[in-house]
Amino acid sequence: MAGDGTPYGPAWPPRSSDDPADPDRLLTPGGRIVIDDFTPAAEDPPLHDGRPDLPRLHWLRHPALRTIEIPLAEDLATLVGTRRRPE
Repeated sequence: MAGDGTPYGPAWPPRSSDDPADPDRLLTPGGRIVIDDFTPAAEDPPLHDGRPDLPRLHWLRHPALRTIEIPLAEDLATLVGTRRRPE
């Protein structure tokens, strides 16, 4: 979250972590986050080393976010999430 009240600000959450970042703390409603360094997912749920890719699923299925995966190359994808606005 930016200090000037806008929904944008630098946030670099770790790709893999036992304690993933909290989008509710990082972003104001409407704010966006980009998480890179993924390989494109070929299945649902996405797998990493034969197991569910929990870091990716954290961002894709977080209830505070609307997140999409964007394939950038054969071996590279990024996630772009927008924090949901209150209903």
